[in-house]
Amino acid sequence: MNDQFKNEIEESLLKDRLFGFYNKYKLLLISISMIILIILLSFPTYEEYKIRKNSKILEKYSEAILFLDSKDQSKGINYLTELLKSPNEKIKILSATKLLDIYLQQKKFADSLNVIDTVLEDKKISNDSKKLFKIKKVLLKFDNISENELLELLEPSKTNVSFQRISLLLLLDFYSMKNQTDKKKEVEIKLKELQ
Repeated sequence: MNDQFKNEIEESLLKDRLFGFYNKYKLLLISISMIILIILLSFPTYEEYKIRKNSKILEKYSEAILFLDSKDQSKGINYLTELLKSPNEKIKILSATKLLDIYLQQKKFADSLNVIDTVLEDKKISNDSKKLFKIKKVLLKFDNISENELLELLEPSKTNVSFQRISLLLLLDFYSMKNQTDKKKEVEIKLKELQ
């Protein structure tokens, strides 16, 4: 009986403490609960917002492609140029690639280089995508590029194996074109080491 009475007293004290804690921190507990509820409800809303934003960007890209196929090609080029500033990396890369195709067909090499430079300066573009655009820049400027600029763009020692192989092959072609046999042999040795 003593134990039962002791348990009832402890239970009563615990209830009183919990009730006192609740009364003391009622507003704080309700506020924290509301904040957690708002955060949980805002995630789907934010995801929906991102989906809508990306769909608008994709819609604008589609319009640009349609304008390119119509008589109003300049409007399509303007849309693609605007999309280079888009927050969506994939759309930026698609737009840049399409602009490069157009400018190369029109033999506007300066405009092509400007598009590549825009992509290379963008901090939101992934390093792998930038490496591909650096290779495109090297290919565009290959006949008139200096060795220093070539090495700076290709970074043959800093890249992963796939890009390193492409970089070394471009260097090999460059040194062959410039009749620099010693450097050409060095590059050939590095290529053999990669295999």
